[in-house]
Amino acid sequence: MSVLIFLLIKRYRQATALSLRSNNFLFILFSFGLFLTIIPEFFYIKDIYPAHFRANTMFKLGYQAFSLMGIASIVTFFLIKHQQKNNRTMKAWSNRFLIIIFIFFLFFPSIYPYFSIPSYYGKLDRKVELDGQVWLKESNLGDYEIIDYLNKNEKEQPVILEAQGDSYTDYERISAFTGLPTVAGWWVHEWLWRGSSDVVGKRIPEVVSLYESSDINRTKFLINKYQIKYVIISQLERQKYPNLNEKKWLKIGKLIFKSSNGFGALYQVN
Repeated sequence: MSVLIFLLIKRYRQATALSLRSNNFLFILFSFGLFLTIIPEFFYIKDIYPAHFRANTMFKLGYQAFSLMGIASIVTFFLIKHQQKNNRTMKAWSNRFLIIIFIFFLFFPSIYPYFSIPSYYGKLDRKVELDGQVWLKESNLGDYEIIDYLNKNEKEQPVILEAQGDSYTDYERISAFTGLPTVAGWWVHEWLWRGSSDVVGKRIPEVVSLYESSDINRTKFLINKYQIKYVIISQLERQKYPNLNEKKWLKIGKLIFKSSNGFGALYQVN
């Protein structure tokens, strides 16, 4: 509807050099938004969800279309409000009619936050923080301090070893907050991105071996294979790998950091 209103205003708006440029820009935004919305009706990227074959394509393109058309719609509303005083071609009643139509259709996306925000945040009784690591500081101090140490002392992009876990869990938290690559990430997400579960699927047993195996030669082989520099042993690693062999890392490398609560340790391997 915003597109139609924009085209109508464009038809009756007095043309100036500035208005032509702004009209063209808005037209581009609306065009790309519509284009991104239409694409999934004819094409989709094949992924791992055969029962919902268009879902991921719609998910990725829909966000972009919403952003583009949302920006253009805001400017369109501004044009409606200023159209009457700048152009006598359109009657006052027609201008008010466009405003009513715009607000009517704006109502539907406007009520979305009313349902979506409580569905995720509950009753909004949690303290709001801009620092995304605060929850770690409260629930897992060891991880928080390891992340802080790596961010302050490591300027390159070495590979780290940490516990591998499933999507939407706390696993891969060190790599997420430091930006450092890890051996194996969230299994389903890696599967989706790469089109096959083989890549990460073959690495998962090797991560288990790195943490639990007592075979020093095997451990060194895997360290060289993945060019690992740092090994994290913290709360999740101890939970994930019940047969965790921490002593071997003192033979292969050295302990360079230990958290204040004693649960988190960072080893640098040779």
